[in-house]
Amino acid sequence: MTYRREDIENQLKNSGDQFIHVLDNLNSAISVVDMDTYELLFVNKTFARYFGKCTSDLMGRICWDVFFENKKTPCRYCTNGKMVDKNGQPTGLHVRDFENRYLNRVFEITDQAIQWSDGRLVKLSVATDITERKLREKEKVDALKFSFDQGKYALVGQVAGKMAHDFNNILGAIMGNAEISLLDCREEETIENLQIILEQTIRGKNLTRNLVAFAKDQEIKEEYFNIHSMINLVIHLLDKDLDDTVVVRNFNSDLPELLADPGMIEHALVNLVQNAIHAMSLVKKPELTIKTYVRSKNLFVEIIDNGCGIPDEYHEDIYSPSFTLKGSRDFTGAYRVGIKGTGYGLSNVKKYIEKHKGSICFESKTNQGTKFIISVPIIKKDLTKNEKRLVLQKKVIKGRRILLVEDEPSISKVQYKILSSEPFCHKITIAQTGEIAMDEYDNGEFDLISLDYLLPGNFNGFDIYRHIRTKDKNLPIIFVSGNFAFLESIKELLKTDKNMDYVSKPCENIVYATTINKWLQKQSS
Repeated sequence: MTYRREDIENQLKNSGDQFIHVLDNLNSAISVVDMDTYELLFVNKTFARYFGKCTSDLMGRICWDVFFENKKTPCRYCTNGKMVDKNGQPTGLHVRDFENRYLNRVFEITDQAIQWSDGRLVKLSVATDITERKLREKEKVDALKFSFDQGKYALVGQVAGKMAHDFNNILGAIMGNAEISLLDCREEETIENLQIILEQTIRGKNLTRNLVAFAKDQEIKEEYFNIHSMINLVIHLLDKDLDDTVVVRNFNSDLPELLADPGMIEHALVNLVQNAIHAMSLVKKPELTIKTYVRSKNLFVEIIDNGCGIPDEYHEDIYSPSFTLKGSRDFTGAYRVGIKGTGYGLSNVKKYIEKHKGSICFESKTNQGTKFIISVPIIKKDLTKNEKRLVLQKKVIKGRRILLVEDEPSISKVQYKILSSEPFCHKITIAQTGEIAMDEYDNGEFDLISLDYLLPGNFNGFDIYRHIRTKDKNLPIIFVSGNFAFLESIKELLKTDKNMDYVSKPCENIVYATTINKWLQKQSS
């Protein structure tokens, strides 16, 4: 059989077209560059697509002019000089990872010298987008780090938990005997002393609970309480240290109850008042002022003393762990002899307040005094009239079935009231443990799950989430948690599960209500 020249040329052209078609449909970006002139001799469509161009627009241009606008010289990471040895022979494959910040992608680039059609050596580059792979690798590293940190916290938590368990047993014995003694006691002075013992044991119980919670990085346990009663309790606890001090209470009488962890807030106030007492230890007429007020949906507490103040050069250090100006660090004699500090008081105060999405700041002048200001968001027990008006401006979904998983009655009571009342009127089922939540889900039908993470019993919120997802991939699940480690750990999961969301505690009622309504809207659309 004989072939005409025209047929052979057509076959070669078709083969070339097929080869180009294959290259254009690869996910990798392919380019060929003249190593002397830096001219782009060939690019496939994937390469051109990254730069929003056609292949014909790029071929013939200088490579660095394509990669960067207004660039006049080769890229500093260019591998042209590595492609051949001193004898002009190819040096093989050169593989590297490159983060293109312009494209916000990560590429694995393989470069090698090949012989071009005219016989010259050129550089063939194959760039494969590995952004997702890098993200998965980072997720694995983050997961390992999180696991390591959790193991470390667990070890600390076990020690702290054992100590707290033993200490609480001691406190329980003291508390029980004090209560029994109060039943039979008739002497007023003894009754007063026994009541102080009871108050101190309750305080000790709260402090040990916070020790364990902090060691394990657990979320805050919120309940509503009166901040003025808390302040008065703290002043009473430190009454002996305040014998010679004028205490001024400048309280706003219209303050709402605060939703917070009472143990943490008490601990913070004790630290701040104790610091004020220490700062005034050498002042002739010590005066402590505690002021409360509401501003911009936040409750503020100011603790003001006329003590030694904090020198300007230490203002940036006072929240640092182990930093103190007392005891051996009291170089100016600002404190009475015998007063010592651990250096962890203000560090813990800051952590406690920030766990409540609050803030702490201070003003201080040497020998004039210090004012600490803490603020914590106010979470009311119901939606305000204005908040209800805001909700009604949007499409309100009514009468749906919601499984509310929350072990704190003070929280679930508020959530139940908001969701079951006008304008929502949802049917709410409350579960206080993981076991109950799974049983309710298996035996009922729900349109949405509101899910706490830390729960009593053998199952946490994530266990419930996995249980539900084995049966229903589309049911909206809203995590409501203040556990920062958990919230960080689910950020990647949010990218894959499009029917999951979260709000972090403490959460404003309007935020909680509108988040629930938003997901019910999505479900009904």
